[in-house]
Amino acid sequence: GQLVKRTRVKYLCSSCGNWINTEFCHTNTTSNFMCRMCFAKNKVVQFNESAFDIERDESMYWIGYIAGDGNVCSVPNAQRKISIKSNDMDILEKFSRFLSLERQMKKTRNLVWIHSDYIANQLEKYGITERKSLTLSPSTVASRSPHFWRGMIDSDGSVGLSSGRPYISLVSGSEDVIGKYLGFVFDKLGASPKPSEDQRTIAWSVRVSGKNAVKFASILYSGSTPETRLDRKYLSAKRMIDSGYGQ
Repeated sequence: GQLVKRTRVKYLCSSCGNWINTEFCHTNTTSNFMCRMCFAKNKVVQFNESAFDIERDESMYWIGYIAGDGNVCSVPNAQRKISIKSNDMDILEKFSRFLSLERQMKKTRNLVWIHSDYIANQLEKYGITERKSLTLSPSTVASRSPHFWRGMIDSDGSVGLSSGRPYISLVSGSEDVIGKYLGFVFDKLGASPKPSEDQRTIAWSVRVSGKNAVKFASILYSGSTPETRLDRKYLSAKRMIDSGYGQ
């Protein structure tokens, strides 16, 4: 951020919501103004607000990851908050690099977040809204992308072996997500597993098993880069692919 001179105009502080009564205020690249106190407190975090402007492999992956285990919420007197929380520090570091986020992550809380109405609006185009757990509805573009589904599985799914049998599973509370995921699986494998419903958690689980899981792992992870995958699930998928199971 930089200190800029503004004369004869008052601005609302984007953090506390109070009027800035001085001719000086702080601004960031998105022209969101902050009073001196909030600027000093928050240190005006800089990040790339255009990260989701272009549909590319990397942005689709993070759209999927946020769809699975991220959060978009309103905050009083501030722009909407977009966050991801994970015990896997590597994924938090990758998300920070994707956003060109200057701030150090809060490692004690395993959380990375930003405030941006602009990015929240971009995410809405792909079906990600506030309180999305039961209402998430991926857009057509997202639901056709293996990078989107890899992001969802990395955040809200499992990749591994069960009694020596490979499997990939996805859990969601949204019927629309499950329906579009089954459509993607059928398009790639020519078969769709039957989803199971957990009445306690109000969620559905879809599991692809056996040789289909090996093929699906290749579809999801072979086109990934180190910046667009969760390391431990990628290694599980790679072991699955290299095993030659079902050949």
